[in-house]
Amino acid sequence: MTRSRTAALAACLALALTTAACGKGDADEKFRLWSNNEAGWQEMGSFVADRANSLKDRARALEVLIDEGGQPSQAIRVASKAPDKVELLLELQPALQKMLENPNPKKQGHAKRVLLDMLSVLPDDKKEPTRKMVAKWAFGDLSHDDQPTRVKEKLEQRIRPEEIEALGAEGVQGASIMLGKGIARDGVLEFLKTQKTPEAKAALIEGLRRYHTSKKNVKVSETDLAAIQGTDSVEGFLYFLELYERLLPSEHPDDKAAANLAIQAAIQWTEKPEAKEMIKASWAKVDPVMGRLIAGKNCDDRWWAAQMYVTYRGVEGVKEAFAKLPDDAEYGQSGCAQNDVKLMITDLCNKDIKLLGAEAVRPVLEQSLKSGRMIERILAIRCLTGLGDPVSVGLLKAVDKKDPVSMRVVDPVIVPPFGQNLAVYDLAAIGAEIAEYHQVIDKQAAEGKIDAATAKWRKHYASYSFDRHTTELAAFAEEMAADKVAKDKAKAPGAAAP
Repeated sequence: MTRSRTAALAACLALALTTAACGKGDADEKFRLWSNNEAGWQEMGSFVADRANSLKDRARALEVLIDEGGQPSQAIRVASKAPDKVELLLELQPALQKMLENPNPKKQGHAKRVLLDMLSVLPDDKKEPTRKMVAKWAFGDLSHDDQPTRVKEKLEQRIRPEEIEALGAEGVQGASIMLGKGIARDGVLEFLKTQKTPEAKAALIEGLRRYHTSKKNVKVSETDLAAIQGTDSVEGFLYFLELYERLLPSEHPDDKAAANLAIQAAIQWTEKPEAKEMIKASWAKVDPVMGRLIAGKNCDDRWWAAQMYVTYRGVEGVKEAFAKLPDDAEYGQSGCAQNDVKLMITDLCNKDIKLLGAEAVRPVLEQSLKSGRMIERILAIRCLTGLGDPVSVGLLKAVDKKDPVSMRVVDPVIVPPFGQNLAVYDLAAIGAEIAEYHQVIDKQAAEGKIDAATAKWRKHYASYSFDRHTTELAAFAEEMAADKVAKDKAKAPGAAAP
């Protein structure tokens, strides 16, 4: 080839960077030439900036840059030269969709990068379809039921964990699958925690559930429990209970610790005002769990479940709780509960059942007062004691001493500190005396003989007594109340130092 011929070809090639082409080369050839270097990218930028060129041709230029030129990192930079860059990028998306469907993983990766880069340019109302396109490609053929190796192999070719954050809500399901398989676990868990939609909260819990049960001896960490708690949802509450039931029988100390933390978190959550409305609306899901707990071996669980029935089912819940509580001798045994059974019964009656109103709940208690089940009789007596109105006191006084159940000793259902021969009939008689003693206290307070604090604490301590008749009951309540009032005064601001 002569030197002049070589120079002519070089000149023609150079000219192709600034003109349509040498000869009759098609537009794609021009776009290919522009895809090779910085000078070409500048020329392509000028081309897409010129609205005299059709939107279709300008989008095609970008497609060639990405698909054939292999320059996805330059796509947004070049497109940004266009005054209508948003419309241009949207015009490009169908071509990128085809690239995602291309069997060549490299071309898929190019399309993914450009689509994710678009999110920094597109207005908010145009971002979701883009995110959805990437998410469907990355996760559409994966599920929680796939083997971990398949999920890992697929995702290694498609998307990095740190890229999922850009997908926002569209990345939630994929992140949940990854969490369930233990893939980039810490990163995807943090991502899911930032998503506050109900769907994201459910996805976080499902991911953790799948991970925790994916193999033997998976530790439920405090970080996991905090993430569940952070969902502030019924699903999180139910998963705490699920963990508690599953882990408590384990002998492993980590499982025991996680189980105890889970039940504590569940109980604490129920005390939030907004939680009460959520539980009420989802009681159909909560009910089966409470049914297992109230019939279980742990007596603390029994009393808490009974409280839940009363709180969320009202008078019907009282009937259900009384019927479901096992009629066994475990309640007073130290191995069954950490809390004193007398405390649990009194709190259930006075802090929960009493709030339903005497007229509404008394018929249920009156019916239970005739039950052949010891636990129902005891609860009916103590709840009527808590109501304390004349009609309830009359029912207590009317308990038939000769009735076979009334003659039964309450120990070991209730183990009093003394008086182990206390019968159901005696418990009813003492209940009536406690209610009448409360009336005496009210009268003393009304007459100004005792102050409000003294009246409050005398009634409090009398309420928790099970086996003291009037004289002994009054002495006990007065002594305990005087001590409590004195201590409260000593703690009050401005109290003299001892």
